[in-house]
Amino acid sequence: MSLDTKRYAQNLMELARQERREEEYFQQFRMVNDGINRSEELRDYIDSNHYTSLQKRNRLAEVFGNALDMNIMNTFFLINNTINKSHTEIQLIHDFIEHYYHLRGTLFGTAYSVRELDEQSILDLEKAISDRLNHPVRLENKLDEELIGGIKVVVDDYVWDGSYKTRLKNMREELLKDENFDGEEEFGETIKAKIRKLDLGEKVELRTSDTVGYVDVVADGIVKIRGLKKAMAGELLQIGESVAMVMNLEEDSIGAVLLGNEKRIVEGDQVITTGKIVEVPVGDDLDDDVEEYLVLGIEAVSEHVKVVADRVLGIEFYAVDERQTDLFRIGHACDRASDDDVIRYGEQLITLFHAHVNKLFRSH
Repeated sequence: MSLDTKRYAQNLMELARQERREEEYFQQFRMVNDGINRSEELRDYIDSNHYTSLQKRNRLAEVFGNALDMNIMNTFFLINNTINKSHTEIQLIHDFIEHYYHLRGTLFGTAYSVRELDEQSILDLEKAISDRLNHPVRLENKLDEELIGGIKVVVDDYVWDGSYKTRLKNMREELLKDENFDGEEEFGETIKAKIRKLDLGEKVELRTSDTVGYVDVVADGIVKIRGLKKAMAGELLQIGESVAMVMNLEEDSIGAVLLGNEKRIVEGDQVITTGKIVEVPVGDDLDDDVEEYLVLGIEAVSEHVKVVADRVLGIEFYAVDERQTDLFRIGHACDRASDDDVIRYGEQLITLFHAHVNKLFRSH
């Protein structure tokens, strides 16, 4: 739930109370929400900036016909238009439903699946998670083809991930850790063996707010995240297919800089800790043209350079205004390599990285 849409969802509920129509508002938004979750075309239409509120309201009327209460929809779009942001309609509907359940002592979560779940499957999931959390739970069902198969359930600060995508990702990470392969043939046989042993049955990976968070604000390459209670300074975070680095640790949120394109990041996106601190690979093959390697990226550098040691980018943080230029400094506390030249070239990379990130923060 984003901070902006949460507040407006509460305002919308207050209007429903004044009209004594809370249940009608809830049923309308639940119907629209379910329709959006089932139809990617409808979801894209409502989330688009290319259509006006009137066009979106009329599109909903085409889909739901007489079941749609136009007065409630008019009120909804009127309130949504007061939010000084784009792409808020779907989130506002979700937050209203979540707030409705919260007022009744019930947690509202999402079950992600490749195919639409039947009613009994959702009821079974709700009961299982309610028993686990010792708290009433209600679930919506969202389709996500990227899961490949299986189910992922997100409720409050808990994530039960039984998706094939996550299990295959874990298998890939295990393979990458094992470098003792004698040629491509052994590597191929190892992959086949692991796939045969891969359990796609009942195994579920449980994550909590210690290692899972959600995007609250994203702008100009900077992202503010709630959750991630055990994130570390300088840690790499995974946001979908993007990566960010922790820059600021606060009591109830985290500030991070995106190391990639922010266009695919939106409020509400899930963020996962990786347990990895940003490192710079260094070796004798590094030359003075360190900027070339920085542009290529760490993975490309690793392909060209015989790595002698990984130098950790030690980062010290302190509370300052986010628009001050000297927001952080990079130290050199790290595992020492034995070769002085290796250290010298590593320091050049660290210094250049420091300059690039400082330049980024000067613009905020």
